[in-house]
Amino acid sequence: MTLSQIRDHGIPLEKVSVVVKVCTVHEAELKNSGGVDVMMQTVTVADATSRLNVSLWSRRIDSMESGNSYEIRDVTIKEFCNVKSLSVGAESVITPCTDIGVVSENIAETGSAERYSGAVEMVAVSLHYLCRSCRKGIDVEEAAIFVRCKGCQMKQKVESLKPSVVAKFSLSSCTNKFTAFSNCVSAFLTNVKREELLNDVEELENYLLGIPQLQITACENVATEMSVPTAGSESMSGVKASVASAEETENVTE
Repeated sequence: MTLSQIRDHGIPLEKVSVVVKVCTVHEAELKNSGGVDVMMQTVTVADATSRLNVSLWSRRIDSMESGNSYEIRDVTIKEFCNVKSLSVGAESVITPCTDIGVVSENIAETGSAERYSGAVEMVAVSLHYLCRSCRKGIDVEEAAIFVRCKGCQMKQKVESLKPSVVAKFSLSSCTNKFTAFSNCVSAFLTNVKREELLNDVEELENYLLGIPQLQITACENVATEMSVPTAGSESMSGVKASVASAEETENVTE
């Protein structure tokens, strides 16, 4: 099945097989799926007809490399914000194959992203560290210098671990509860030149609560972009006062 056929006619939860080339491999992130924290990595793939994102979970992380071509069998179609994607499950089979050549640059656009603006009224930030070997979450005790991963048993320096944060918050302009994952929060802190807050939960929460106005773009209450208005910028118009709350869920079968 081609990616354009999946994009235009694919049925959510249907299992399909595709032959694709990897365009971009993103950093793994900690996601909450059905109340359970799991590691997920997004990989952007393409064939001659279109591009889609593929979700790799847990042990499948780093199983695909940028520039290489693969056949993926029994991968599940997902739909989020009216955009199709693929999710690799326990029954999926990823097999390297011959280079498929030139691929499409056509990327599906998000269909229902909304913009919101307001003061942060409530916020809860969770901080996790990722094992450099298996990319699973590691619990780090305060003042610890070394830590051993319970997944792969590799002992590492705490200072070398990659932090991963998840921020859940509400804004004064609506009743929605938003979630911002690590890539979004990290990009925001870089933009406002406060990268040091990524490792300090209390100070990050205090900073967000102290912002007079936070602007976000969100899809089904998952923030994809966060920003602070600059001096002289126009305030956002058409901000929705109430949107039905929805949480992003994934079918994790591993």
